Amino acid sequence: MSAKGEEAKKGGGLSSGESKRTSKNEDCNKKLREQEDKFLKLQAQYRQLYDEYALFRQRAQNREKEAFMDWFDKLAKVMIKMIEDLHKAMVQMPQDIKNSNWGKGLETLIKQFEDMIKKMDIYIEDALGKQVDHIYHEPIWVEQVDDKSQKGKVIKQYERWYIYKKWTSEEKVLQPAKVIVWQ
Repeated sequence: MSAKGEEAKKGGGLSSGESKRTSKNEDCNKKLREQEDKFLKLQAQYRQLYDEYALFRQRAQNREKEAFMDWFDKLAKVMIKMIEDLHKAMVQMPQDIKNSNWGKGLETLIKQFEDMIKKMDIYIEDALGKQVDHIYHEPIWVEQVDDKSQKGKVIKQYERWYIYKKWTSEEKVLQPAKVIVWQ
């Protein structure tokens, strides 16, 4: 056997230059696989962090919306109580005072407050003559009636009902009407 034949047997049929290239290719492939694994791990970490941040952002927005709605509810209920108290004072006021400048000023003030809450998408509803709906009406007294067509209808209201109506279909009763009902 010749020297070249023995060398080919020892080198597996590859020359020393080819052997070095194969070794370098294997090293490069190994490094490439390592880098691909690192990339896939980093990509997975990025996706996880992105998802966690999106969840955090959503929770923060929900907390902000809830805080605003809590504040809005408190403000609205204070204003509603004030309007109802002024309205009751106006109803109980003697006619001669109602016709005076003081009475007309109070009436104007009530109207301004009612306009203000309408700008906040809060609407005042009148319950008189309507069928009782326990979502919107709070019966505080019942009176007997012989006419069956009048049963369950509101005959008098002590306080009006207030509804928050957003431009969407969202509706929330801020205060039900306090009413007397035929039974």
